[in-house]
Amino acid sequence: MNDLKTLSPAYFALVMATGIISIAAFLLGYKGTAMVLLYLNAIQYIILCVLYFIRFVRFRTWFINDFKNTATNPGFLTFVAGTCVLGNQFYLLKGYHVLSSILLITGLLFGYS
Repeated sequence: MNDLKTLSPAYFALVMATGIISIAAFLLGYKGTAMVLLYLNAIQYIILCVLYFIRFVRFRTWFINDFKNTATNPGFLTFVAGTCVLGNQFYLLKGYHVLSSILLITGLLFGYS
């Protein structure tokens, strides 16, 4: 449980990077690779959302301290970027306009908060 308590807010960079590689693969014509990375990315995103929610509920003080700390709070922006990149993946690769819109609006709202 200590690993969850000290979980870095920047882990959504994993979603961001995987999504960028997936979109690049799609644009270069590697559709199979792009789709595998899309599904992997969706799973990673869900797992990270669950872990951060649990961290917020069980270790709220640590979570808020990370948010207030200027050394760690930029890591929370990876949630915004990762969410938007995942939204772009669903739009480009699958044509899921509603899901991609929800993800992009979520990223926008968290980016302004």
